[in-house]
Amino acid sequence: MKHSAFTKWAVALVATAFIGTGAYAQTDSKTPAPQCPMPPPGGGFFGHPGHMMGKLAELGITEQQKEQIKTVMLTNAPAVKPLIQQFVQERRALTDLVTATPVNEAAIRAQVAKVAAVGADLAVKHAHIAEQIRPILTPEQIQKLRDMRIDVESHIDAMIQHVGENAQ
Repeated sequence: MKHSAFTKWAVALVATAFIGTGAYAQTDSKTPAPQCPMPPPGGGFFGHPGHMMGKLAELGITEQQKEQIKTVMLTNAPAVKPLIQQFVQERRALTDLVTATPVNEAAIRAQVAKVAAVGADLAVKHAHIAEQIRPILTPEQIQKLRDMRIDVESHIDAMIQHVGENAQ
């Protein structure tokens, strides 16, 4: 099945809104939301964009839901796009500083603060988008999103557990 560029962008943003920032309806207010608005290396929250599309397809979104979500995404696109562009720009500037010689700790710290500020703006925007999309989804679909997030976090925890194990 082919997906339009818009559909891929919309699904990526929906996934980011629900999974990446923890903006989905939480059952426990004590559970902190993740702090990183960026997907892991590989392009998507499930390793690559195609895999993410497959995971979201498991939600069983109807054509009506798809159209409603598309409307939400199109409405929010003008506000989201410049934030994403700014985030990428600030992140690239950070990468340049981190790889520069000699190391300039003050500049790196200042750039990290810029990345964090834009990341916070993105997380807030994603939370608002999720709030607009949540009523479109059924309780079962929202639960599936929660389960996906748990799976992703378990995978990340396993990767963290293995960091350095192969170096010994």
